[in-house]
Order: sequence, then structure tokens, then C-alpha cells
Amino acid sequence: MKTNEGVLVLFVRKSPDNPNTSSEVLLAKRSLTAKIGKGKLNGYGGKIKKNETPKHATVREVDEETKHGLIVREQDLEPRGKIIFYNFKGLPIWDVHLFVCLEFSGEPNESKEMLDPKWYAASQIASLDMMPGDRLFIPILLEGRTIPDGWITFSEDFSKVISRSLESY
Repeated sequence: MKTNEGVLVLFVRKSPDNPNTSSEVLLAKRSLTAKIGKGKLNGYGGKIKKNETPKHATVREVDEETKHGLIVREQDLEPRGKIIFYNFKGLPIWDVHLFVCLEFSGEPNESKEMLDPKWYAASQIASLDMMPGDRLFIPILLEGRTIPDGWITFSEDFSKVISRSLESY
């Protein structure tokens, strides 16, 4: 099994309800045709193509997944580390570069890959319908920390995290 190299970006803004303290993160539901995480909330991103840098892949994926609704520049992507995702057999399936973006323009459009995009309060993450690993690492990134070499191993049906290492600074 080949390990996919990918990217994930979290768009973060101050909450309009409380701009001094709380932040919001943009999430959308993964398509019902997705191989993993069907209908689950997720940030934007995907596979890195041959000869692409992680930042270039992020800009391209955001453009595709928001149907040209969000405009992001490579220089506005803040690197926040990497996580390797393993299947229940301990085989790596995704090696994902993590980014946070605070400077962007536009609003996302729904696409065939990402449905019903919405802004969620950072405090809601634990209760949202998302992949179990996302609930663990997204709060770390929203706190402004970096995960240099994280990993998460999933159960056979990807419904549970069976082991992890998410040390951050």
C-alpha cells in the first residue's frame, strides 16, 4: 500500500460574536463518495501532485474545493507540522502537512468534494461530527501550536483512534 502525501489547512478568523477572545474555524462535510470520512466535517486539502510543493498543493486544493470562492496565497499559509495517519495494521496511509491560514479573501462555495461549508467556534470541536483524530489535533493547531512529527493510528473502520502521538510546541 502506497502512502499518500497530502495537505490540510484550517482557515481561522475571529468570531463576529466575540472578536476579542474566540476564534472560528471553517469546516465542510466530506462528500458522501469519499473513501474515508464520508459526511464528516473536515478542513480543506488533499493529495499533493507530482512536482508540487505542499503550499502549492494547498492553494490548488482550496481553489478546487471552494469552487474559486476562497483566495489564499502561499505566503499566508502558516506551516504547523505533519501527521502520519496509519491504518489498523500499522501501515501509513497519509502523510499530511498541516497549515493554518489567517489571511484570505472570499467565502467558500460548496463543491462536489466539500459540502455545506460553515464557520464553527473553536470551543465546538469536541462535539462536532468529524473523524476522531481531527478532534485531537485541530484544537492544538487552533491554540497556535505546531505538531512537528505526529501520528495517529485508526481502528479498522476508522471510527476510533487506537494510538497516537501529538506532541506539540
